[in-house]
Amino acid sequence: MSLPDIDFTKIRLHGNQADAFEELCCQLASDEESPDRVRFDRKGRGGDAGVECFETLADGSEIG
Repeated sequence: MSLPDIDFTKIRLHGNQADAFEELCCQLASDEESPDRVRFDRKGRGGDAGVECFETLADGSEIG
C-alpha cells in the first residue's frame, strides 16, 4: 500500500497550524490498531511535555 502525498502546509487549521498538526497526530494514533488498548486519552493543549495523546493497555502500561 502506498502512502498519500501530504502537503503539511495545507492542513486545515485547528486554532493554528501547530494545533492542527497535533490534532492530526492524535486522530492517526487513535485509528491505529492496538489489540491490547483499553483506553485512549488526549492530553489537551499546553504543559504536555510533547505528549499529545496516549493509550492505556490491558496490563496498565501507557504508550504516548
